[in-house]
Amino acid sequence: VQQDGQALEFAGAELLADQSFLLEAARLNSRALRHVKFDFSLPSDWALASEVVKASWEALAQLPMTCRSDPELVLRALAQDARAFGLASESLREDRATVLKALEVDPWALEFVAPVLRAQKEIVFAAMRRDPEVLRFAEPPLNEEPDLLLQAISSRWQLAELAPKALLADPAFVAQAVRFDWRILRLTTSGMRANREVLEQAISQDGMSLELASAELRADRSLVLQAVRREGWALKYADKALRSDPEILLAASTSLPSTELAVVAGDMGAETLAKLRFVGQASSQVLMSSTLAVSLNTMD
Repeated sequence: VQQDGQALEFAGAELLADQSFLLEAARLNSRALRHVKFDFSLPSDWALASEVVKASWEALAQLPMTCRSDPELVLRALAQDARAFGLASESLREDRATVLKALEVDPWALEFVAPVLRAQKEIVFAAMRRDPEVLRFAEPPLNEEPDLLLQAISSRWQLAELAPKALLADPAFVAQAVRFDWRILRLTTSGMRANREVLEQAISQDGMSLELASAELRADRSLVLQAVRREGWALKYADKALRSDPEILLAASTSLPSTELAVVAGDMGAETLAKLRFVGQASSQVLMSSTLAVSLNTMD
């Protein structure tokens, strides 16, 4: 049997009546079950089927349809692997109550649920509560509903790949999506990366999203200023002309060490930084002189 499940066909009546032998045979090779004659009027045969399924979910494929229509047996197999639900009878995969229980056991069982139920929002939502990625198994047009997609994206930004191209080109949808993770911009159209509202939402989440902005927006002083205030390293993605802007450099300096800031700013930016340092030092000296003069006057 370990070599070939068909070998059980040649077992004697005594062995075929030995439940411990049959259970071990099923563990070794589930195909051996094809040659077991079950009598489900006997509790012992139900017990054997249950033990066999407990040992290997794949054994369900070799059991009679009576077993594959039994919710308890199917759910036991499902606890091992979501694919077990694909072996359930069609009537079970169409049964709403059983399906909801199955999704509690393993949300990936949604792939094998009857299409009529995969088109129902309540069913899909029940599965998504356990794992949002199973939205991929919903029937159209449910799998393209913005609220379900945003729920999936809020869990993992990569799930934006499930959205249809039309939604990934919709400024309203993308502006909401980037609030969860700016990297969603990698999956959108170039038009979205040139949309100011979308980029503002992305930058409010992370200044580094400036990397994915269009050339025009990377040259937008106001937008660049917002980005570097959140993350100094965003300066490296700003238009070259803005890397020497004093206000932008000062904003970036709040989160970047001076040595790193000089590297990111480039030659023109470094020149501006040198001037800013000179002005800063001169201002400090003037302030110190003024403070000393005030102190002396007070002493007099």
